Formats: sequence, structure tokens, C-alpha cells
Amino acid sequence: MAKGMEKSLPYRVHFIYGEEDYRRDAETDKVSAALASSDAFEAVSINAPDAGVASVLGEAMTGSLFHSVRHVVVRNAEELKAADVKKLIESLTEGSECPLPEGTYVSVSWADRKFPPTGAKIPKKASWVCLIECKKAYEREAREFLRTYAKGIGLELAQDASDALLQRLGTDLSLVASEVDKLVTYLGPDVKRATGEDVRKAVGEAQHEGISDLNTAIVAGNASHAMHLVRQFRESTEPRIPNQLMLASIASELRLMLSIQEKLSEGKKTFETVKEVKSERQLRTPDFILERTVNSARRLGPGRAARMLVRLGEADRQMKGGTGLSDTAIGEDQAFDSAVLDLCSLAKS
Repeated sequence: MAKGMEKSLPYRVHFIYGEEDYRRDAETDKVSAALASSDAFEAVSINAPDAGVASVLGEAMTGSLFHSVRHVVVRNAEELKAADVKKLIESLTEGSECPLPEGTYVSVSWADRKFPPTGAKIPKKASWVCLIECKKAYEREAREFLRTYAKGIGLELAQDASDALLQRLGTDLSLVASEVDKLVTYLGPDVKRATGEDVRKAVGEAQHEGISDLNTAIVAGNASHAMHLVRQFRESTEPRIPNQLMLASIASELRLMLSIQEKLSEGKKTFETVKEVKSERQLRTPDFILERTVNSARRLGPGRAARMLVRLGEADRQMKGGTGLSDTAIGEDQAFDSAVLDLCSLAKS
């Protein structure tokens, strides 16, 4: 079976790099889809900075006793130290033939437009290696993506709906996809066409966006957007959303991600994890939204999620006046704002 894969997927190592998150994930999914035709297929996802280069290479270089085809996905590789990055690239590309066990394929996700980085080289003779660049989308590309993505989930967007979404979100394809998903949830399954007014009511010009958007921004490490949302909550003409409520929501999301990460570490697949989480927590959240949470949890990794929860605990004490020796007497808003910025930094660390 592994040899049969060579025709449909000639490369064994894929370096998928660039600043567009959605495209990198899509390219990784393409590799998995090409391999999943095997009945004995296994997908393994590793968060590089949490696991370390030794564990990453150990996973890549170890064959499976129970699966003839394996896809090892290495995420956030750009966060490794320079020496570890060099070791990773050399181990996967040097030699006269592919160093991976038969049936093993590796995809390395690198969230930077420069690859390979300074100090690392990929030999021209490494015929088993493929480089895939995922550039940021321009407006025309984002508009076409928006139309295609919406159509794929059964929604037609009027011209003013597309304009409203792109004006608000820019050309970040991950954000665009996320907002279209929210729009579908808002409209319900019976609505097949969305207008600009629908967008404004659902996601565009509401007096403030949901706290879930704040959680998403923090987990993505998007400090500027996270602080924009915090200010929006405070300046709303509606009753102010308390800092403690925002803090509790962030903590709940991180605990959910830790639970998800535990299930993923047990080898459960995304759809299995979603099913179990919905059942255990009695959630009514649509599956596709929980799938995004699972993917975010996978990228974040348990180490960073745990550190973020510790930082939230410190913020909680500071906001209540400080009960620890290291706590400082600062205002509640300042304590919360500082925590949000630190959480975004931890998410990207």
C-alpha cells in the first residue's frame, strides 16, 4: 500500500511555509486526504516547541507496527531554536535517499514567509522534498475564496455581504472562514443567501462582538485585535461586560482546550474528540465550530495552555486587590489589560 502512494503523492517530506494560516492548514489536509485512502492510515500531530526536536524526529523516524501509512504533521516549527530547526531540516533532507521509514510522510508547518531560514539549506538532490509557499491573500483572492468557501457550505453571498465581510476582516482567510461559519450559524440552516444587512446584524456592526471572539484572538496571539475587543466591550452603550466575566470565559476556554489536548494525546481523531466533548459537556455548539477549537488546541499545545491559566490566576488576584507576595496594587482594568497582552504573548511563545 505504501508503495502505491508514490504515484498520487510523490513527495515524502513537505515543508509548508508562509504567513497564511488557512492555506497552510489546507495544504496539510491535502496530504492527509491523499494518504487517507489507505485503510491502515494514521495521522500524528506534534506541536514542535512543546515536544522538542528530538521527539519530533523520533516520531518521524519510527515506523508503525499497526499502520502501513503514517502522516506526521509538525506544527509551529518556526518557534524552535535555530539549532533545532537546522537539525530538523538536515535530518529530513540530507542523504542519498529519503531517511523516513517506508510509508511515513512528514509535513512541517512553518508560519513565516522566509524558508529555509538563515543557516539552513535543503540539498537540491533531495528529490523526496517539496516546498509549498502559502502567501498572504490579496483582496481579489480573498473575495474569490470567500465566495467559494461560502458556496461550499451552502450559502450564497450577495455582493454587499462580501463587501461587508472583507471591509471588516481584511484578507486573513482564517478570519474570513470563521466569520462565514458564524454567519451560517446565525442565519440558520434554512437560509441559503446572505445580504450585507445579515452580515451587519450577525458579525459586522453589532455593538460588540461576542466574548468568544476575544478567546479566539488571545489563543491566536493576536494582541491588537484582542485589545480592540476589550475596549469595545467597555465602550459599548449596552451594560458593560465585567472584566471578571471576560476572565472567566477565557479560563473556561483554556480548560476546554486542555481537556481536548488530553483526548488528542490518547490518539483520538478530531471527529471523535468533538463527539466526546459535546457529550461530556452537553454542548450545543455546531460540530464545525468545535472542530476549529480542537485545531486551535492542537496548535496551542498543553504547555502553553497551562502557563496561560497560571497567568489568569495571577490576574484574578490582582483584580481582587492582590493576595500574593508578588501581586501589585494596580487598577482592575490595568490588571486585566496586562493579562490579555501577556496571554497573547504566551500563545505565540
